[in-house]
Amino acid sequence: ATEGGYIQLDAEKDASGNYELHIPGWSDIHSSTPVTAIARTSATEPYLNAGRMMVGNYKERTHKLNIVSLVGKLDDSYKTEAEKALNSIYGRVGVTYEVTLSVFDNDSIKRTILNDGLSIGADKESRWKVETKEMRAIRSLYSNSLEIDKNAAYLFVVNHPEEEEYRNSVDGDMPRNQSVGYLFKDNINDGKLGRLIAHELGHG
Repeated sequence: ATEGGYIQLDAEKDASGNYELHIPGWSDIHSSTPVTAIARTSATEPYLNAGRMMVGNYKERTHKLNIVSLVGKLDDSYKTEAEKALNSIYGRVGVTYEVTLSVFDNDSIKRTILNDGLSIGADKESRWKVETKEMRAIRSLYSNSLEIDKNAAYLFVVNHPEEEEYRNSVDGDMPRNQSVGYLFKDNINDGKLGRLIAHELGHG
């Protein structure tokens, strides 16, 4: 449907009987366009409304992701796998990512906070939803040394969680609606890194 009425969209039928619909892009962003399917049982019957969906129109955006290692230099695959996965998954909705990789060498973090791993447990009610005391301490120490970009997301790489119940089973943690998350290097398997990063950013 348009302001002037309706336009008919082109569709192609494949060998399995499925239709591929070609929906054009619209000039107005932050708006939605209704797409209605109509059908009839014969050429003499009237058309019936067979379904409807709304297609959202959004402006293309570029986000920044900083992957910061707290456990020494990382392989360049952290950057390449992250960009590949993020731009494949989020690129479908016009979102691309610029990824940077760096090391933050801080004695307080290594000797005190990460001495036995990163605490992620909080309490059972708020687990996965809020930052733990150790997470807040890392963010504070990092921001005291380097300026945090408020328009970027951060994933800090540490070795493993502190809690025994999570030690070998949790690959990452990004508290809900936060811009800072964590990846657990010891638990990341080959081929899993890119999708894990995209998953954690989805939480944040």
